[in-house]
Amino acid sequence: MNIKLLLIASLLLLFGVFVYLKQPVSQSQDMPAWQAIQSDDVAKIVIQSSSGESVTLVEKQGVWYVQDDEHNKEIKANRSAVLRLRDDLADMQPIRMVAHGHGHDAALGFSPADIHVRCLNQQGKALLDVMVGKQGSDLLSTYIRRVNEDAIFAVDKVLLWQLKR
Repeated sequence: MNIKLLLIASLLLLFGVFVYLKQPVSQSQDMPAWQAIQSDDVAKIVIQSSSGESVTLVEKQGVWYVQDDEHNKEIKANRSAVLRLRDDLADMQPIRMVAHGHGHDAALGFSPADIHVRCLNQQGKALLDVMVGKQGSDLLSTYIRRVNEDAIFAVDKVLLWQLKR
């Protein structure tokens, strides 16, 4: 009886080691941190789709508004949604480089379905200027390309649903 137990335990141990060794290696890379922007410095967020539709969020005296240029008015925005988006944009950091160049743009959600996002300060200076692609394959990241750069990174924030909202 003890020999059977020992044999079963040994087989289970070997199976456990086999399963452990077959696990994929982490996809994360040692990436240098991006220079974070201060959330409080963001006074305007401009979100533009490739179809030309645009949403502009403007902060005035602590209140966020959706700027409606067509009707020349401002509509009070959902404060918590805007603050979450602003904070995620300000704090996002790269997890890994996904591609370099434009050969994988369509597969990663860039061109023609990309979204252009800019965060501006009170003086209109761009603090952040990025193109946003698809949600990452791990469902916890988003593909980002900084404007005027070729590299596409997976960042540690889920942004796409916030931007489409």
